[in-house]
Amino acid sequence: TGPPRYLACIQRPSLGERDTPVGTRSILHVIESRGPGGAETVLVELVARSARGAQRPIAAIPSREGWLGRTLPEESQRVVPPTPSERSGIVDLPYARALRALIRAEKPALVHTHSFDTALYAALAIRGSGVPFIATFHGTKDVDRTGLKNRLKWAFIGRAAALVCVSESLASLARSVPGIPVARVRAILNGADLAPFSGRGNGALRLRLGLPESTVLIGALGNVRGPKGYPVLLEAIARLRASGLDAHLTIAGEDRGPLADELRAKRSALGLDSHVTFLGFVEAAAPYLEGLDLFVLS
Repeated sequence: TGPPRYLACIQRPSLGERDTPVGTRSILHVIESRGPGGAETVLVELVARSARGAQRPIAAIPSREGWLGRTLPEESQRVVPPTPSERSGIVDLPYARALRALIRAEKPALVHTHSFDTALYAALAIRGSGVPFIATFHGTKDVDRTGLKNRLKWAFIGRAAALVCVSESLASLARSVPGIPVARVRAILNGADLAPFSGRGNGALRLRLGLPESTVLIGALGNVRGPKGYPVLLEAIARLRASGLDAHLTIAGEDRGPLADELRAKRSALGLDSHVTFLGFVEAAAPYLEGLDLFVLS
């Protein structure tokens, strides 16, 4: 599963040994977003699981506001906010300097980044410190980076002790980047904790929506973002209903912003206002998934 294998990767001697006793080693996770989202969930899980073992996890986050700030243990949080007004054409140098100051203060045994840009900042921040870093890429937006500026960034990011990708296809894409050491690219799939699942159905969602048992309840799970393909999903539901299937779609995930407004307009244009429900962010995924007849990933 995902988190234990991450920790196995972290503990490899080839990533560098510190003279700090094992029981007091710290791992610094770095992310620029507030969440919720997949990368943020992985970070939260890694912090929680490593805290039960021999490591002391720390998370450099942009703000205590938002999902990450509410979810992470307060003692693990360190705020390093990006400074957009001071960004140069290549990198947010003030952010990189602030991260370097944090690394000097905390003296972590390892820095673990969770996006393309934070991988670059870490590569700059650790120079001369002797602290190794690994970079985890959670989606194609982190890897599918071309152009001269990005080639310069890859030159620094490629110095990571390991470049971890959450799928085999993403790892293949990373290995195709010119100059990236292929041997350092590793595919480690995200794990799923099955403990919250009861193995039984859950009628609460159907009851909440006022749907009869005869309606096929279809659900998607994920924030409303472009890569989720929700416009295609709405068209699919329209076709299903046109073919005679009594289907209802629920989309669970953060649904604010222009794209969410466009989806709601598309729902109306397809005549699906009574057959597609946006539930917003769902804190507990297991009860939601157990309430569906069919889960779809578009």
